[in-house]
This record gives sequence, C-alpha cells and structure tokens, in this order.
Amino acid sequence: DQEDMIRAIESNRLKPVIDRHFPLQDIATAFAHYESRKHFGKVCLDV
Repeated sequence: DQEDMIRAIESNRLKPVIDRHFPLQDIATAFAHYESRKHFGKVCLDV
C-alpha cells in the first residue's frame, strides 16, 4: 500500500527514476514529452 511505498522510499530501498525536470512555465512542453511516450521514468514539474 501507499504507506509501505513511502517507507521504502524514505529508507532508500526504492528510488523513483526521473526522466526530466521542466520549469512550471514549460508545462505544455512537459505534457507533450509525457504524451510522446518517449520518457523513461517520471516527468517532473519544478515549482
């Protein structure tokens, strides 16, 4: 469940893969990258 996942992340047993970061003002570009299905991992918006 979600609590187990959070504990695994906090204890460094599970590390999310981040494909790219985009500044918030580039949200359209970030969404296009996500929609292209060419990413491997998470697409993140920096706020």
